[in-house]
Amino acid sequence: MDTRKKKIIVAAYPKSGSTWLSRLTAEVVGCPVNGFLNADFKEMAQEGEERKSTFEVYKSHHQFHDLSAEDQKQAHIIYLLRDPRDIYLSGLHYFRLHLFPIRATARESIVHKLKRFANKLLHAARAKALLPKRLHTAIVHGNAKLHHWCRVSWTAHVVDYINRPNVLLLKYESLLDEPKKACRAISQFLELEVDESVIDTAIANQSFSNKRELFILEGDPQKLRFLRKGLKEQWKEEQNDPQIAALALALEPQLKKFDYPSS
Repeated sequence: MDTRKKKIIVAAYPKSGSTWLSRLTAEVVGCPVNGFLNADFKEMAQEGEERKSTFEVYKSHHQFHDLSAEDQKQAHIIYLLRDPRDIYLSGLHYFRLHLFPIRATARESIVHKLKRFANKLLHAARAKALLPKRLHTAIVHGNAKLHHWCRVSWTAHVVDYINRPNVLLLKYESLLDEPKKACRAISQFLELEVDESVIDTAIANQSFSNKRELFILEGDPQKLRFLRKGLKEQWKEEQNDPQIAALALALEPQLKKFDYPSS
């Protein structure tokens, strides 16, 4: 008898909200978030290790074609789409300038630590001038200098997942506006019957305000910095940032395709 657990992969371009959706999905299903796909370190999204289930959730920034052949065919994949202008603003508060690309492996190696130290020096000296430009380049064209997972553009990442039979596409903005509807879509996609009270509890537990309070109580500044605001259309308040207008212009066809306002 096959005792392997059914894999749920929550995939997204970096800073799209995949940590939140991974935790929410896992709580709705009643299974653990086992961490980042194919990585051997403790990931920010990881929680619920005590939950017993036939399912398990993994967070991922992989492109679809970078997944294993088995995962491409058999995994339940939920892809989270977010307005790239809000990705840009979230990235300004999260990413650090890199002299060297950082991969999500071998985090305790001496080489990795030396790279991190060099990157900190660069970020401290040139973040204000260079980071917005590198973020723009990453989102529009791809830029491994920003991060390994940003080596491809937002468009290429999204297009690789859409119109596939085992992929459920959710919009970050819809998840914020109608979380119960999104959770029902997830349970239907997984062919599960989930009680409304379970969904309500999961939404409440995974809300940004409750998570923020929890991280404050735990004294975890790293998780607090990672969490940030969890809002939509923040770019409308930052219209003076030239990169916002540049992103809207460069990605106009894609914004229109996914029903995002151009201004």
